[in-house]
Amino acid sequence: MTCPSPLFYWTDGPLYVAVNGTGEIGASENTTFSCSADSQPPATFSWSFNDKETAVTGPVYNIWDSKVEQSGNYTCTASNNVTGRKVSATLALTVKGGSSSFNGGLMPGATLLMSMFLVLII
Repeated sequence: MTCPSPLFYWTDGPLYVAVNGTGEIGASENTTFSCSADSQPPATFSWSFNDKETAVTGPVYNIWDSKVEQSGNYTCTASNNVTGRKVSATLALTVKGGSSSFNGGLMPGATLLMSMFLVLII
């Protein structure tokens, strides 16, 4: 008679989270932020804008037809409901005003300006 091998379930993380995206765009442009984290089981994601929760869940945050008022800090929080860990990263977005600032306005794909802050919430 053979005994079955014991099953081990490994849990860990999230240990860090990363937010990728453009830090500066022109008004009326679209942009996408993506969030990733190493976690077992896989992390769940939530987003906040200037420290206020948004309805966006999942690893992707889309902004369509951007407005200057959407400039600010976008924070992704990765959570693991088994380990109880939460880790956050923030990307600062600047939405530049309309075409009056330069001849013809800002070029699409303006300069990348990204700052990330890691916060470990235990």
